[in-house]
Amino acid sequence: MTKKKYDIISKLDEYQSGFYEWNKPFYLINKKDKRAKKFKNQKEKHGFSDDETWSLYTSTVLFFLPRIKRFKKIIEDLRMHPASLNEQEWIDILNKIVNSFELMFKEDINGKNITKEEQEQINEGLDLFGKYFQDLWW
Repeated sequence: MTKKKYDIISKLDEYQSGFYEWNKPFYLINKKDKRAKKFKNQKEKHGFSDDETWSLYTSTVLFFLPRIKRFKKIIEDLRMHPASLNEQEWIDILNKIVNSFELMFKEDINGKNITKEEQEQINEGLDLFGKYFQDLWW
């Protein structure tokens, strides 16, 4: 399978993250770190490595963000939505979820301090993600 760069990762030269194969998730360890080889071996053996648990929410965001963006695009093209919502309400909810994941990613990876308003957006998006988690299918 061909490796594909994430569209959300910065600092690709410093980190081994930024690539994803369906059976080999990303990891966030500097290539020069003496533990990098250990984590690479864990990843090849188990599909994930201990470094993904240092900041599990970051690993989770990195896993879900490109997928939820693609899901949203598919849903828009198919014009599908949960029965309890109309099409625009569903797109608005997905946008809020995407926005919250992007804000968490920017804060964690880039060391960006978030504002109170951004934290409220993150909280709203996470609440919606939990509420509609079982509706993430098509």
